[in-house]
Amino acid sequence: MVRKIGDQIEQLARQASLAIVKDEQEQLVSQLSCMLEMLEPILELDSSGAEPTSCGVFHSVVCREDEVAPSLSLEQVFQNASSRDGDYFKVPQIASLEG
Repeated sequence: MVRKIGDQIEQLARQASLAIVKDEQEQLVSQLSCMLEMLEPILELDSSGAEPTSCGVFHSVVCREDEVAPSLSLEQVFQNASSRDGDYFKVPQIASLEG
């Protein structure tokens, strides 16, 4: 099982374009192996009579029609703005255009 975990870590690292050195991989294998060992007793439990806690059925997204609702006027929107430029909020520059 340890070898399989190591192979899976290598595969995930490649897919995520991560460079993992051998020491890091060995540490991850060790940690994951310990976690899996702690979970092994759960696999031995008889859960045949237990009801599932989540539904395995896909639920479609329920969509609704867009409805026009009352909204704030521009003056109400901008009443607490510290600075405004026409119909836009004006905010201080926080990033430089120079790289």
